[in-house]
Amino acid sequence: EDKIQIAKVLDNFCVDMLEIWFAISSQDDFDAIKQASEQINTRIFSLSRAKKIDIDKSFEALINAQNKGIHTFIWTSPSHREKLDKNKQKILEAIKKYVSYTYNLLKWEWKLMFSPEDALRTEHDFLLEAIEKAVSCWADIINIPDTVWFAQSWEIKTLIKDVRTIVWNKVQISIHTHNDLWNASSNSLAAIEAWVDIVQWTFPPLFWERAWNADLVQIITNLIKRQDYYNIEL
Repeated sequence: EDKIQIAKVLDNFCVDMLEIWFAISSQDDFDAIKQASEQINTRIFSLSRAKKIDIDKSFEALINAQNKGIHTFIWTSPSHREKLDKNKQKILEAIKKYVSYTYNLLKWEWKLMFSPEDALRTEHDFLLEAIEKAVSCWADIINIPDTVWFAQSWEIKTLIKDVRTIVWNKVQISIHTHNDLWNASSNSLAAIEAWVDIVQWTFPPLFWERAWNADLVQIITNLIKRQDYYNIEL
């Protein structure tokens, strides 16, 4: 009920996209995604691991939505590849398989977002290769997640520029930052300096993910007060 009410409020504020967690994770999350997506105009995303069961459940939850999208991800860093028992080639094969599978489920009104999970601890060349693979399988949005506190602002800014050079205007680029080192908002602002298209954020105090994320209020305040610096018209 809380998620549905919050989604309605943010819809009134013309927020472009909302990600209302995993449809696969619980019946409550499935119902929240389904009901919110059928009542508001904001595009609703359901998060899905690169697994058929997750993607199918997200598709089911959003089938009657006004505006909808599926966000699928797979771990790409060395430590997480070890946990998955997958080498680089298997990761690339999984990206091709599940991004393609998601694309083939969707119609033109859907959006398909892909994340290389733990991107900032992934080898640079392999990260770009994984992104290129997802783009070749018709992902619309590439999300760069710093999910384990690792990144500093200059690294984020440089990486977004590098990603931009390989995707150009084929897809939108998104940033997702965690706050273990209290850098989430500054890292997201650095991505904005590098002309990222989408910033994923949340708002305190109740709706942080794990170690907190970028704070909507902090980022918006910076953009409003320093439009000269960020060269943005609001």
